[in-house]
Amino acid sequence: MLEAYRQAPDLYPIQEPNKMPIILSEALYGIEWMEKMQRQDGAVYRKLSGAAWPAKIPPWLDSQVRYVYGVSTSDTAKFVATMAFAARTYQPFDKALAERFLKASSLAWAYLESQPEQYIDWQKEDDTGSGPYILNQYDKEESLATDLDDRLWAAAELYVTTRDAKYLDFSQQAYDDLVGQSIDMLDFFEWKNPAVMGVWHLILTLDSPFIDTMKSDLRAVANRYAKLAEPSPFLLLTNALYGVPTKWC
Repeated sequence: MLEAYRQAPDLYPIQEPNKMPIILSEALYGIEWMEKMQRQDGAVYRKLSGAAWPAKIPPWLDSQVRYVYGVSTSDTAKFVATMAFAARTYQPFDKALAERFLKASSLAWAYLESQPEQYIDWQKEDDTGSGPYILNQYDKEESLATDLDDRLWAAAELYVTTRDAKYLDFSQQAYDDLVGQSIDMLDFFEWKNPAVMGVWHLILTLDSPFIDTMKSDLRAVANRYAKLAEPSPFLLLTNALYGVPTKWC
């Protein structure tokens, strides 16, 4: 939602009662919930759920007690990025709120600095009422074996928000380490691998040769997916409907 507003702010006029675009009022509900998942030392709990999977009932009838489950560096890094992004997004509308988000982001970053290796506080009993949301028999993506993609996004957002060079230095090193392993480590933005959001925001912010490297790598990823889509019947049907040549430009 923050990215939707960033790309097209004119589509979201300011409305009461918060005197901010309605999409940001909606996003605020989730962001303030995320704040509550942060521990005093900056670490962020991985998830909140009931101890058992709910029955086939509407959500409002699931009245079981909720529990928070262990911290992780991956989720803490995602928190860092989201709060830093939120800080600069809400700055024009509520400076105190923006400062609060940036403070939370910085505190979480300090925790990451104290935990340079990926850490996940997980016990097998944690998944009795929710998914594991870590590397497991179903989610096997390479990015789940590291938190470097999450840290890259975190450092990138902190740099764009604060312009502190230490975050840019970390972003560049993390990028070299991550993409140096495999170009496949750049992928769609999702919880399993959010790195591309940080890469995209750095491209929009920086004026340096580093941009050319990131653009070239992203183009390679886009071309890979374009090629995969060529034999798809959905692509052929769409092209037929809109008169688009089936060959990619």
